[in-house]
Amino acid sequence: MVLFAVPNVFHYLPGSSVITGVPLMILALQLVAGRSSVWLPRAMSDRSVDRARFVRIVHYSLLWVERIERLARPRLWPGATASVDRLIGIACLLMALLLFLPIPFGNDVPALAIIALGLALSERDGVWLVMGLMASAFAVAFVVVRNQLVSCLVVP
Repeated sequence: MVLFAVPNVFHYLPGSSVITGVPLMILALQLVAGRSSVWLPRAMSDRSVDRARFVRIVHYSLLWVERIERLARPRLWPGATASVDRLIGIACLLMALLLFLPIPFGNDVPALAIIALGLALSERDGVWLVMGLMASAFAVAFVVVRNQLVSCLVVP
């Protein structure tokens, strides 16, 4: 999930939310369903990113990923793992849906929430879980407020 969310934060692939949103939704739905292994359709799993683009993505994001990973460790994890996984799946699914909305620079917060939730899930880190859920709530509020402001400014 982190790999699919990172391009939406750094904006080095214009329109990346359309490309990365579908796999994020598929992964989130699998978490909600309680699958123990990851599955992607053959059309997605057989696709690859151009080597030059991939090198650029890794170059720009590696420093940040290394810094963030040093902060994640197993701690303060709620006991019911399956229900927490489903909660993460629901939040990630909602964030992936927000990534599809045509909001200029509106992909940052949902993508950051997915990254935080992905780190929480991989490390079983309750601190990242809380940060991811808070970022998810903020992303939903941001989209709602922004849409209300836009609708007030647009004359019918």
